[in-house]
Amino acid sequence: MVCKTIGLCARVSSTLTLRTSEKKSTTWRSPRFARQKLPKNRKNTCGEFIGPSARTILCKRKFYMNFKYIKNPHNSVAINYSEKPQKCDICQKYSTGYEGPYYGYEDINFICEDCLLNGKLKEKDIEANLGHRFILKRQLKKLYPDKDEQDIETLVNQRTEEINYRTPPLTTFQEFTWPVHCGDYCCFIMEAGKSELNELSSSGNGKDFLKSLPEWENYGEDIQLSDSQREYKEIDDIDWLDIDSLWNYLPLHSPKNESDPVSPLFLFQCLVCKKYVALLDFD
Repeated sequence: MVCKTIGLCARVSSTLTLRTSEKKSTTWRSPRFARQKLPKNRKNTCGEFIGPSARTILCKRKFYMNFKYIKNPHNSVAINYSEKPQKCDICQKYSTGYEGPYYGYEDINFICEDCLLNGKLKEKDIEANLGHRFILKRQLKKLYPDKDEQDIETLVNQRTEEINYRTPPLTTFQEFTWPVHCGDYCCFIMEAGKSELNELSSSGNGKDFLKSLPEWENYGEDIQLSDSQREYKEIDDIDWLDIDSLWNYLPLHSPKNESDPVSPLFLFQCLVCKKYVALLDFD
């Protein structure tokens, strides 16, 4: 690791080192440390006072790979992140990365973060997730009626390839297509529990938040919807599930490790309008 000290700022460039976890296990990222030299009688970047004898300190830092459609890929039990280096099935190097499921003709059980970010899955025609091209295209046409077909198709290809080949796979009981909203795929936030929904609700009551939460219909990736078919419905409108029943299904908080109860409510957020949407996943 190479560090250059300029005043109170440290720039860190390094190779990631992470640890393995079993499927559906804890995915917490270990803290990183940046060594910094500071002048006397000053505060460090963590806000701690540095006295005359403490010239060098260690500041904890966390680092996450930058995925457009997942907020914290190392902090969700729905993502099989391995912090301990494993052998990547694509580059054959030992590194940190993600266990499946992956979809394709070749058996892929583990891929390092570099190969995933660089789109190596596309070269082998193996998908990590399933984007719904038809719904994305339909939304883009409504948003940009003056764009020609080729420009729309380019956007659809770019965004769907990002989801299918360069986004860590989510582990669910049921197969699903990634939610689309405002002409783009949504960002996965968490498996939500009651406490998180209470915090998100303006009234402080998570049930109120659930009542207005759009639920992704989760059509198969090859299904072409008619003009009358909706992409979302309100959870309160689901025939077989009422709000009270869903609330009782939810754990107290978002699961943090494999011993915590899982949540059937996968919470996503639109990257454009910032609205939250739901994917329900029951076993």
